[in-house]
Amino acid sequence: MSRRADVCSVYYVLMDTTTHKYLVAVMLDPDTSRIITRLREPLLPIAWRITLDPHITIVPPSRATMPPAQAIVSFLKLSLELPPSISSAERIIRLGSRRSQTLALAVQPRPWWQRLHRLVATSALWQVALPSREFLPHITVLNHVDPTVAATAENYLSQADLPIIFPAQSVSLLMKQPAWPTWHELARVAVGSASNIGRH
Repeated sequence: MSRRADVCSVYYVLMDTTTHKYLVAVMLDPDTSRIITRLREPLLPIAWRITLDPHITIVPPSRATMPPAQAIVSFLKLSLELPPSISSAERIIRLGSRRSQTLALAVQPRPWWQRLHRLVATSALWQVALPSREFLPHITVLNHVDPTVAATAENYLSQADLPIIFPAQSVSLLMKQPAWPTWHELARVAVGSASNIGRH
């Protein structure tokens, strides 16, 4: 493909106004991701595979017609207001409450997480007001668990070696279209900095 054709392709994707799903999340560092993946692997036969690396969702996936380029600009503006105080020692503290067919590990709910959630949920990124609710930071381990074996899976996860200490150093904007098998990271910002350290 020529350079001009490649640039045109990127421009088309960034300016596309069809409906996308956007997600804002704190992605886990490689070491913590490996720990969560090892916990998840023995249980995959009884659950759907999650198409995104281990992460903490700040705002659930929401549909919007905002072009990706505009979403990136809104996200980077949002990053200027990110709460600067973040710990290099966040804690995964326990097995979270089971909701429907989802099993998750709970993250210690410090005030920083609540401020981050409120900031993202009320930003112009979503174009519509998102429902207000208590934010409980967590890492989803399994989705769509077979109800007949959910208790066994829950017992297995309850034996995990906790707490797990991990750094939370950046926040990411991700996008997905119906035809895409996975989420794509549009931008990433370091907490407490407006610098874009992500990828396009």
